[in-house]
Order: sequence, then structure tokens, then C-alpha cells
Amino acid sequence: MSIVIAIPVSPEQEDVIADHAVYGRGELGVVAGENAWMLAQARKKYPGCKILSADLNIPTLEWDLTIEEKV
Repeated sequence: MSIVIAIPVSPEQEDVIADHAVYGRGELGVVAGENAWMLAQARKKYPGCKILSADLNIPTLEWDLTIEEKV
């Protein structure tokens, strides 16, 4: 069964979003290590889960993750 959860972006990802949105610097991309950050945050509440998809919600500075819970 898959569910959608929201987790905050990492501080490094937040910096990239701010640089892009406020100063127009650089491309908006995923920082190195962000995938590991997402998985670690998701597994705090859902141990052993698998991330199926991730959508960046810029206004809330969160990742909307579709995860599959370990059964």
C-alpha cells in the first residue's frame, strides 16, 4: 500500500531554493545527498519504507513523498 507523506527539505536544499527564488542564481536541482535525507526522514516514522516518488513543494519547503510501507 502506498501513502503520501510530507517531510521538510534539508537545510542544503533550502539554500538552493532560496538562491534560485530570491537571487535568481543557479538552476533549481536536487542537492547531493538529498535522496538519503528523504529516506532517513521517511524511515523515522515508517521503518523499512521505500520511496516511490518525490515532488518538491516549494511554497512549504517540503518534499511530498509517495512511499510504500514495509509489510
